[in-house]
Amino acid sequence: MACRPTSCSLLLGDRAPELAQALKVAITVTALDQMFFFVTANLSTLEASRFMVLSALGIAQVYGLAFGLVARIHSLVWNGFGLLAYTWCLRRLHLAQPRVR
Repeated sequence: MACRPTSCSLLLGDRAPELAQALKVAITVTALDQMFFFVTANLSTLEASRFMVLSALGIAQVYGLAFGLVARIHSLVWNGFGLLAYTWCLRRLHLAQPRVR
């Protein structure tokens, strides 16, 4: 009986992780992120934790590094959107206030 292809297996081919392995990675990475919360901006701990977890599970090291870099870019993009929204709100608030002479 042939397995039905999933979106992950279509992207990664035969090397696609199973659900159990993906959950192990997600839980371990989240635990490590919580353990190193005190490091400012997660400098290098974000990439290192993903690299280490995927290497420990026998996945090629290049995928761990790519996973860490994608996570860093994801964080930077959303932080950038937040800063833009914050400055937009401040500017709008500043323009709405009446000027006192």
